[in-house]
Amino acid sequence: MDFSPFLICPHCGGSLSREGGSLLCDGHTGRRHCYDIASAGYVNLLPPGKGGNAHTGDDAGMITARTAFLSGGYYDCISDAAADAAWKNLGHAKEDIRFCDAGSGEGYHTRRMACRLGELSGLPVMGCGIDASKKGAAAGAKGCRNLPPSVSLSFAAGNIFSLPVADRSMDVMFSLFAPIPAEEVSRTLRDDGVLVVVAAGPRHLWDLRCLLYDEPREGNAEAATPAGFVLADKQTVRERIHIPDNSTLQALFTMTPFYYRTPESGRARLSETASLDVQIEADIYVFRKEHL
Repeated sequence: MDFSPFLICPHCGGSLSREGGSLLCDGHTGRRHCYDIASAGYVNLLPPGKGGNAHTGDDAGMITARTAFLSGGYYDCISDAAADAAWKNLGHAKEDIRFCDAGSGEGYHTRRMACRLGELSGLPVMGCGIDASKKGAAAGAKGCRNLPPSVSLSFAAGNIFSLPVADRSMDVMFSLFAPIPAEEVSRTLRDDGVLVVVAAGPRHLWDLRCLLYDEPREGNAEAATPAGFVLADKQTVRERIHIPDNSTLQALFTMTPFYYRTPESGRARLSETASLDVQIEADIYVFRKEHL
């Protein structure tokens, strides 16, 4: 795997280059920091000196559930819409497209958006997925084996609020169902680039909510405009999907926040449900830097 040239050292901010099985920084501080590439194909760029780094991000169970559910294609319309919105709003011809998915999880959407951008633009695409979970970064890297030749994608474990990405190197920053690191987006995004945010709509997974809770409530996850940005575009994706069996339904449940706050009565109803039709609803926001 070729690692993105815009990845930087989380210790000193120096540029990284591959030497054998490691990434080494340029040594501009007098020392070359070294990051070994894991056998799974990702690199650990979590900030140094953080004792909790080994326990950050989604655990193995969550990553397994997300992979199992998303590989069924149930959310493909969301990643397609995010990539479409990015290309629509870039608004200028380029030699290539460079993007970062901040909070990439297991990398399913990251890979699909990379391929979609390549199809839409006809340009080479170079991207990276950054997530606090080492398990997620490993899953993302493992899924990159059959990418088109024009798509280069790498994954790193890292802190999205201290992105190991060079200043003003990104054409697109993606944030799908994740916190928005506004200051880091502003730093890493080119002046003519776009931030694409995907947030759950008010009635996202409404049918699942009705199954789990006696008094289900609509969500209120509307994305606020980050400081220094203006809203350039917004659209909503709505589809009904059929969950054909309980194991897939359990995978969906496990990858949602409902997993942590559902009462036993709701879990019991879920375990007895053989299949379910579910509405998905996602809002796609496109933001630009304010001064443009």
